[in-house]
Amino acid sequence: MLGEYTTYGGGGYILKFTTNRAAANLMMQEIKTHNWIDRGTRAIILEFTLYNGNTHLFTYVSFIIETTETGGVFLWLEIRPFRPLLSIDSLGTYAVLNYLAFVIYQIVLTIQTIHSLYKRGLCGFLSQKWDVVDTICLILGYFAIGAFIARLIYANKAMKMFYDDMGTIGEDNFVNFNHIVIWDQTYTAIVAVLVFIATLRVIRILGYNRKFTEIISVITAASAELISFAVVFGLVFAAFVFSGHLIFGRSLHEYRDLFRTWATLTNTLIGKNSIRRMTIASPYFAQFYYFVYVFFVLFTLITVFAAILNSSITHVRKETARYGDIYGILDMLKKTLGGFLSMFYLKSRKDKKSSSKNANFYIFPELHV
Repeated sequence: MLGEYTTYGGGGYILKFTTNRAAANLMMQEIKTHNWIDRGTRAIILEFTLYNGNTHLFTYVSFIIETTETGGVFLWLEIRPFRPLLSIDSLGTYAVLNYLAFVIYQIVLTIQTIHSLYKRGLCGFLSQKWDVVDTICLILGYFAIGAFIARLIYANKAMKMFYDDMGTIGEDNFVNFNHIVIWDQTYTAIVAVLVFIATLRVIRILGYNRKFTEIISVITAASAELISFAVVFGLVFAAFVFSGHLIFGRSLHEYRDLFRTWATLTNTLIGKNSIRRMTIASPYFAQFYYFVYVFFVLFTLITVFAAILNSSITHVRKETARYGDIYGILDMLKKTLGGFLSMFYLKSRKDKKSSSKNANFYIFPELHV
């Protein structure tokens, strides 16, 4: 099990609480009397699972108290809501239909990928970057299906154990949902990557939009300056992250590790700050630290970044003004729609011509007679 200080295996001593509150209090008094928690204890883990029958939603809660060799204490709380079982309401039916549509899409994409690979060969197939992206999506899709099936199987087993325990008198066994949460997180992460890649495919269509093209042109024109600025900004920002963690890490939760310090200083860029708590934790260093951070990062570096973008925007606008109107996304949609409608129009004209030829064929001999 993953904690904040370290990772813990499956060993240790287990105490199973009962649903009877008085019996649970007696168990707590007993372990306190016999020093069940002593100086050798490194972690106390409390696990339980909640279930909402109205929404068919499970919530796995894990509360960890970690003690270090020097006497420090770390608190770690993990709350993971998940829905491993398929509901029978309208939302569940809609979800099942989407799952079936995704499986059909996977089968069709698999056939297309195999046909394209057989037709163009491995080298020709890998030369097209979007074909490689589709193959990655295909592989991730099968991993998502596998994670979904594994989550469903383990959830059914856990629920069977739960209902069997309810039907047994005198038994009060603990049903662990931790492994189901892991499979649910894996499935969610894979789906998130698939959605991200699908969004990149949409950006390909937005390439026909003039404003979007100008944004890409601005970034491309200022790429050299932006890379140099990113190096300087990264060094300065890292210096403030390390110094903020060293100064306020022992007193403030927002600076207790480097990642939280980085997130806190990033929120400062959009106006969210905790200057009052910083002043309480360290009255002298907090004001000086925050003033220097605002002056160098918010005033100086952000102004330089805006100046780089303004210079690039001016250059790009001068270049695009020479070409006039550019073939845009609306023009592409009009052309696609016109081509689609012209197919039916040409087909109707061909049918009329063929019918007129047949009519002339039967009328012409009658005129000669």
